[in-house]
Amino acid sequence: MDLLSATLLQLQPSGSRYYPSEMHAPWGFSTPEGAASYHVVLEGECYLEVEGLEPVMLRAGDVAVTPNGAPCQFRSNLRAPAPPIESLISSVDDAGVLRRPGRGPVTNLICGTIDFALAVPHPLLDALPPRIVVRSMDCEQAPWLRQTLDAIAFESRCERRGAPAAMSYLACVLFVRVVREHMTRLEDAAPGLLRALNDPHIAPVIEAIHNAPATDWTVETLADVAALSRSAFAERFASVMGEPPMEYVTRWRMREAARLLRTGTAPMVEVAEHVGYSSAASFGRRFKLEMGQTPGRYRKQAA
Repeated sequence: MDLLSATLLQLQPSGSRYYPSEMHAPWGFSTPEGAASYHVVLEGECYLEVEGLEPVMLRAGDVAVTPNGAPCQFRSNLRAPAPPIESLISSVDDAGVLRRPGRGPVTNLICGTIDFALAVPHPLLDALPPRIVVRSMDCEQAPWLRQTLDAIAFESRCERRGAPAAMSYLACVLFVRVVREHMTRLEDAAPGLLRALNDPHIAPVIEAIHNAPATDWTVETLADVAALSRSAFAERFASVMGEPPMEYVTRWRMREAARLLRTGTAPMVEVAEHVGYSSAASFGRRFKLEMGQTPGRYRKQAA
């Protein structure tokens, strides 16, 4: 399995809520900070605003994803009020469609959430920008886009049994394909996992660390995986990932430990061994240093 697939599978994405809307201008609404979200324009156009970024116009066939759950504002024009979407719940009809009647141009929009089964933040999500937009005009280079959007459009209005389950799977497919498309357009990515995934020397190292956190990794053994000299590897890893290799090893080990503590009941010594520590005491000290609390307290809070 390639590293990108393995990394995306670690996120365990699942679609949950989705909100079809049919809005006649002028209109606007805002969505709160929280889960990652996707936004598909089926008809018409609207502005999408994410704090800290320039507004973008989305048109029919465009897709936007906010991987880290940034709050968003959607408007027919930049002067239209954008009340919280929860305040418009009375405008949802029996078919579950949020409607704004009027005589202005209509926009059909689907907004949905994507949940990740993560104990702690994942480096892939940290590396993604707060907003990714894929344009309908990219269909020639990304033929999957039209196929996926057609399926989402159908299932979002489908009253047949199983439609919510289908939408959940389609949200996962959309997220994976948007991330993959985003990676093909990276030219000068900031240091982080996305840049590493495209680096022929560093990608195998990340894969090795992720697959075997208990290995007694050193800069020398990781340099062997990268097929570079020790000094060349250390410099390249820091440039690509934005941190020294052994710092990343420790962070990944603690992330894996946190996942095991939140999702399982294995004794502390087994958790320690799984992430490369010979004793529960040494593991506990490192975990507290990295996570701000002892492994035992972390597990109790997660229960």
